Amino acid sequence: MSMMFAIGFLSLLSVGFVAMAMGGEDDVSDVDQTEDMQDDLAPSTQGVGLADPGANQSLDLSDFGIEVSENIAAEDLVRINAFISELEATPTEEMASLIQEFIAELEASQEEVVEEEVSEESTEQEFEDTAEDNVEADAEEAPATYEPESEEEDVRPPMGNEFRDPLKVAEELEQQRILDEFAAEEARQPENLVTVSDKEGAEIADELVLAERDDDAPETDPSFTVTAPDAANSIEVGFDSEHTFQIHHNGQTTSVTAGLNSDIEGEDVLRTRTITNEEDETGASVRTIYWTKEYGTSTDITMEVAQDHIGTHVAQIDLTNPNDDLTFDFASDVTGNLHLVYVENEEGGEGETVAVKRAFVIQTAADVSNLSSSDIADLIASESGQTEDGSVLAEIYLGEDSLLINGEPGSGEPYEVRISNFINDEATITSSIGWSSITDHDDDITDQGAEQPSGDGMGGGEEDDIAELFEDLGLNPGFFGF
Repeated sequence: MSMMFAIGFLSLLSVGFVAMAMGGEDDVSDVDQTEDMQDDLAPSTQGVGLADPGANQSLDLSDFGIEVSENIAAEDLVRINAFISELEATPTEEMASLIQEFIAELEASQEEVVEEEVSEESTEQEFEDTAEDNVEADAEEAPATYEPESEEEDVRPPMGNEFRDPLKVAEELEQQRILDEFAAEEARQPENLVTVSDKEGAEIADELVLAERDDDAPETDPSFTVTAPDAANSIEVGFDSEHTFQIHHNGQTTSVTAGLNSDIEGEDVLRTRTITNEEDETGASVRTIYWTKEYGTSTDITMEVAQDHIGTHVAQIDLTNPNDDLTFDFASDVTGNLHLVYVENEEGGEGETVAVKRAFVIQTAADVSNLSSSDIADLIASESGQTEDGSVLAEIYLGEDSLLINGEPGSGEPYEVRISNFINDEATITSSIGWSSITDHDDDITDQGAEQPSGDGMGGGEEDDIAELFEDLGLNPGFFGF
């Protein structure tokens, strides 16, 4: 717009000055008088206050019939005023060349302004196009390979994990591996594996319930011992193949959760003694001492077992309290069949009979639905609890009965009979996976004798033997619970 104004103005100005040149001296005098009058006039509102740096005051362009737009840049008005002042001092014959030079300068200046404006518009358009391209690229999956469509295309580095620097990726993976190892090692520490909580669920300090094996203790003993406090509590011990735990719970322990790396033992309750005096068939005096145990509490015991836990340790669990419940919670990756085997062995010396009852949880291949006596004997005798036929997961102690006779029954001389009945014949042992077989075997199994048929177990047979023994002694077996 400034260019059009300048050209129009200069055209009028050129015509005016040509007319003045043709008019002679008088006309020039009139112009001079007009200029003198302009010096006395107040500045116009059109181009007001724009002065030529080399002059005192600019001319009022409205006097020439030229309307100046408010959008005209101040520096253009200054240049025009300066040019007019220069024309005043220029002879008429030189005006044409001077005007032509001024027009050329204005045109050059206008071209620079136009190029700058076009450059700014191109930059803004390129930025908008690039932003749109980035949005579209984010919405699409990165291609397997990147090939520019042409040499003029804006080539950007390909994105996606497959294009990352392999060395950088390997470094990050190694750092993550180290962090994972530190975290796993931290989780394996005994103080992090063992949690003993009070009745409110708050964790009890490890130093109050956790102790490490003494230096002079056999290496076969568990590495750590967890002892329940004398208050309401629950116990959780995580699995770790390199740490073994002995867990001592008591009558105030509501639950114990552990793995095959733990041995679990309840409190040894006080025994109750009953004494009777009778006479046998020969008239000899017989003193009978009968010991029993009464459990008034119960604990829920859960063994959590995964496939990679099997074979690392054979858990030993005391289940002499008939009120306790034992559950094997197997992970989904456990394979094969699971068997529950009851075995009762008879021991003792002269005049003494001791019957010990245990149960074994055994894993076999999926095609083994039953175990023979020899298979069981081999597994029990194995130090690791593993053979080609299967693996022993846990040995469960159910207690023992004993009968001791001091003296010679039938001799007519007084004698004494001592009886203890501590076998849990009503043990509750369940599994999250159904048992493939549940069998009972007597002590012949340790000699790889003939397989015993399943049934009520040797506990019932042993009771019959003891009852017959009491009858032979002239005593009432029903009085003693047989």
